[in-house]
Amino acid sequence: MKLLKGNEIDTLKWQQLVDESPNASFFQTKACYDFYRSLSFLEPFLIGVEEGEHLQALACGYLIASKNFPASYFSCRAIILGGVLIRSNCAPEAINLLLSQLKSQLQKKAIYIEIRNFNDYGAWKSNFEQLGFCYHTHYNVQNNLVAENEESIFRHFGEEKQRQIKKSQTHGIICEVAQNVEELAVFYNLLSEFYRKEIRLPLFPFNFFVNLQRQKNSDILLVKNNTEIIGGIVLVHDQNTSYEWFVCGDKNSNYSPSVVVTAAGILHAQKIGMKKFDFMGAGNDTEKVGIRNFKLRFGGELLEQGRFLYICKPLLYKAGKKAIQIITKK
Repeated sequence: MKLLKGNEIDTLKWQQLVDESPNASFFQTKACYDFYRSLSFLEPFLIGVEEGEHLQALACGYLIASKNFPASYFSCRAIILGGVLIRSNCAPEAINLLLSQLKSQLQKKAIYIEIRNFNDYGAWKSNFEQLGFCYHTHYNVQNNLVAENEESIFRHFGEEKQRQIKKSQTHGIICEVAQNVEELAVFYNLLSEFYRKEIRLPLFPFNFFVNLQRQKNSDILLVKNNTEIIGGIVLVHDQNTSYEWFVCGDKNSNYSPSVVVTAAGILHAQKIGMKKFDFMGAGNDTEKVGIRNFKLRFGGELLEQGRFLYICKPLLYKAGKKAIQIITKK
């Protein structure tokens, strides 16, 4: 077995692994890695394990920290969205080698490594835990779009959601793809306010969204009341699934923009031939229960796909977690 990093990984072998892996996602593709590389405020990493003529496992992610001291000291983390990419018949030794290299490469830089799964990793859970990656319960919601059309998808929405969508349509509310940077800036201001007041977590800089808008496998849909932008959703796609990366609506609007744009995102995914719509997380047993219930009312299935967490610097992790609890209570 051979460890590979960055440009050492053959593009064709990488795509073959994406095509064959049962847990492939957009976030483990070369397109996503190239997107990460276009951003100056994060540090991407890419590690693969090759045996014979094939890649067996691969991890694509990024390091990010707050720019402001002392927050930067407590916030540097390594994030792997979508989960590690693993061949279905991958040997346990290949997974162990990959995880060991992740720890070795990121140990000095990151306070923790978090792997956010969007597929079932039950078959490999013991491998992760043996290497110190603790499993934590975390839910997700996915809509199955196979054999669906616009009418049948709408019927899956809860009655309240259907009423809200029909009301918005009656008043001329529309949803369409963002046309330019100026429209994107208006949506970004809405999203920033939402993150500041509701999520209480930092949002990526505006340049993240500008660069993402240029990617061929992404769409940013906006809800408009006449010319006023009142909400939006950021979607990325792989060959089978659309992912809801960001979404928000103006809470002061009477036309339920969050509902309208979520429904539009699901319908857009079906229209472009996706098999699934992925909400990218729905909290754990105690957190984000309201958000989870909101997402479930669009007819999707509740899944427990979990997360893996490896703490590189326990003392800093505890201090940072305490600081976040204090901040979010203000």
